[in-house]
Amino acid sequence: MRVAILASGGKDSSLAWLWAVYRGWTVSDIITMQPPNSSSWMFQHSNVFLAGWQAASAGIPWHLITTDGRKKNEMDDLERALKEIFKGTIKPTRGPKPSAHAKKGVSGFDALVCGALASDYQKRKIDLLCDRLGILSYAPLWHNNPLSHLQHLCEAKIVARVTRSATEGLGPEWIGRVLDQDAISELVGISDAFRFRPDGEGGEYETCVTDAPFMRWPLDVRGRTIRNDGGWEWKVDQVSLQT
Repeated sequence: MRVAILASGGKDSSLAWLWAVYRGWTVSDIITMQPPNSSSWMFQHSNVFLAGWQAASAGIPWHLITTDGRKKNEMDDLERALKEIFKGTIKPTRGPKPSAHAKKGVSGFDALVCGALASDYQKRKIDLLCDRLGILSYAPLWHNNPLSHLQHLCEAKIVARVTRSATEGLGPEWIGRVLDQDAISELVGISDAFRFRPDGEGGEYETCVTDAPFMRWPLDVRGRTIRNDGGWEWKVDQVSLQT
């Protein structure tokens, strides 16, 4: 089975990526959508370029697809891109220098894997898209228990850091923090007090992954904390592979 991963660089798509690897499937392409701001109904906005660094560490071609973020256009933009990637008529995005083990581009894949957790809107859109393209759609995290989902991240040795907060209770001290066992326990208490899902499915926070079992080298990510419209954000200034 050859699969493409719809990756934002965050914890959910990274865990879905690892799920595909553990099934013994070949990950042929990493595909990242870049909306212009956080108003997208489908895709993460903050620091998604880090998915390119993950792909470079894993030695897999990466495709960054820009979209205007409008509800009626973003799935059309993804569909056009998938068709071109499938046919091999679009070159991978020039991002970080890839691993010497990077795979040669081979057109075609059997399925698209995404990290959808609970949004019926998102999953339905992805499923319909895959049906039109004649490929399979996998959302291995679908309806996972929020706390179990966070625990699985630690068990899988995925290093996820908070890059954006947009809710009361998650102040600037959370930006850049690793979601380890202590952070998860604290996060669960805060989510109970402020009534949001601890996995951040409602957009209360976003993450980036700096190390995972599918990566040959971890990422050294450095930045600064800035204010955003609804809270705080990590403005990443420097990234490198710790080879």
